[in-house]
Amino acid sequence: MQKTKSLIESLVKNNLGLKQINFMVIFNCLFFIALLCRFILQVTNGFSKESWNITEWLINYQGGFVRRGITGQIILGLYNSVGLQPYFVILIISILTYIILVVFFIRNFLKIGFRLSVLLYPFFLGAPIINNFVVRKDVSIMLFFIFIIFLATENPQYFRDSRISLLRLFLINIIFSVGVLTHEELGFIGFPILFLILFSQHKEKLSRFKSVFMSLFKLFPSITTFFACLYFKGSVIISELIWDSWNLVPFPFQNKSETTIPGAVDAVSWSLQKGLSLTIKTFKNFDDGIYAPLIWLIIISSIYYLLSNVDYFRPFNNKPKIESQLQKIYKTNISNILFFQLLGIIPLAVLGWDYGRWVFLWVTSSFSIILLIPAEIIAALLPEFITNVKYKVEIFTSFIFMNNNSKDSINYLLLFLGVPSYGWAMERYLGATPIIIVLTFLSSIFHKFSQLFATFI
Repeated sequence: MQKTKSLIESLVKNNLGLKQINFMVIFNCLFFIALLCRFILQVTNGFSKESWNITEWLINYQGGFVRRGITGQIILGLYNSVGLQPYFVILIISILTYIILVVFFIRNFLKIGFRLSVLLYPFFLGAPIINNFVVRKDVSIMLFFIFIIFLATENPQYFRDSRISLLRLFLINIIFSVGVLTHEELGFIGFPILFLILFSQHKEKLSRFKSVFMSLFKLFPSITTFFACLYFKGSVIISELIWDSWNLVPFPFQNKSETTIPGAVDAVSWSLQKGLSLTIKTFKNFDDGIYAPLIWLIIISSIYYLLSNVDYFRPFNNKPKIESQLQKIYKTNISNILFFQLLGIIPLAVLGWDYGRWVFLWVTSSFSIILLIPAEIIAALLPEFITNVKYKVEIFTSFIFMNNNSKDSINYLLLFLGVPSYGWAMERYLGATPIIIVLTFLSSIFHKFSQLFATFI
């Protein structure tokens, strides 16, 4: 009994970063339960064949080569050859990849000492549940990203000279190409950092020009695949042929009266102008009396400010000198990587308005880099101009938040910071804030207990 009590106290102190159970510990427990219940409800309620969640996985090559088609082709092939039901294949892959991603971050957060509760929030691993995209490709894309970064940085001395370097390079290009064929968003978040990793491994021995050339040459298969996906973006005819290929395939949830091509299959036919029109719509958005680009600037700045504030969410051990040194290194690295990865997300934000998903990719890719690449390598990885611009961003965010680093201020920010799934509307923002999610959950529990109590009266 005493042993169990000590273990609980240790978890509260070290993993939650608090010396005693207070409001935030209770809140985080309720938030976790609320998210878990929401996730179970999403899965049990199911996803219709016409939903964005399912249709994103149904894109295939039945109309010819097209972006995002590899997974749908494999799933259709499995159904035709061995009879595996596509809906359950999609559901199992989505749930397993999400669990693997959660385990990856929990293990590495515990290893370094980051506060686990940060993972719950709508800019991190809570995002797929809050904005209902666990059953989409973004989580799988993050696993591709993590594996590629791992391969590129593990024992870099072997990467340069031995046969292992050729095998690893082959694997990187194969995995990267498959990931890009799954969804081209991997190229936007992955190529810049992977190029810098390869460039850093050449710049000591080669000139700058040769280092750039060798880095790009090593990634040539992946780069070719990426641009092929951008070029073969699809058309109305291809969308029709893709959707027709699923006509005879049964799904447990579907609208048989649907006559138009739905969701992500229809999006394959969208032109560049269609994607840009969503961005233009955002720039004209004054819903609820709030200018959408301004509020998104505040949301992004808030996330950046919160996550770069390692003094708050990184509980170190009891060695003051090490604590100070590590905090300084991690604060610099996290700030630099967050800013660098944000640059890769910008094209996605210009071409589409699923900002909740882009924020998830931004934050998870940034912390994957922090967790996988040694701190001293990160410090020397980024170009000087990135660091210089990052300092100006820090000044801007410090000005917005009046340089207030107190735990209470960060806690308030965590409670009320929401990340809407797409575009801007106050209702979507409030629905994605942790405090509203918890209050709604408690209200539903209270309502159900009231109904249950009423039946006995």
